[in-house]
Amino acid sequence: GWSEEGLHIAVDIDDDNTTSHDRDAKRWIGDCLLLVLDTKGDGGVRPRSDDQVLTLAFVPPRPQPVPEEGETDESGEDPPPFRDEDEDGPEGEHIVVRKADGTGAVYEMTIPWKGIAEQRGEDDFVPWPGMRMRIGIAVTDDDTGSGATKYLALTPGMVLHRDLDRIWEGCCPDLMLPVRLDR
Repeated sequence: GWSEEGLHIAVDIDDDNTTSHDRDAKRWIGDCLLLVLDTKGDGGVRPRSDDQVLTLAFVPPRPQPVPEEGETDESGEDPPPFRDEDEDGPEGEHIVVRKADGTGAVYEMTIPWKGIAEQRGEDDFVPWPGMRMRIGIAVTDDDTGSGATKYLALTPGMVLHRDLDRIWEGCCPDLMLPVRLDR
């Protein structure tokens, strides 16, 4: 769905064994949802500058360095053991929640129009009914925590390479799901 705030996406995944994603690994370690957004909807056999990739996953917070004895923040309280925000996190609202019955996870996100406008190379951007984009979604599945051996993609427009650094090599916007905003 969409609103004046942004593009809203929710994906409900059935998985009997969800594992945390290792953001520092060179390969796909842990379960992860990847979303590629062709913000102009202009397709192409290779990604262009208006395309963006978002990754959502269960990621353990990085621990803060142990504060020295007696060190406190400005409020006089001990600093939290983890950072509040990850500077590499996607803009907008995003959440990953394990289902209470242990049968998988739900990924929800709102991608702000401001970020989409920047990718499109536009300063003043207001979405409109009829606006076109393309979306690719893939979900990795790592039941052991030692590396994803499989993934499921919404369309053939996303083929994941074993190495995270090569994500764009398997991306073909022409083969991603065309989306048109409607009222």
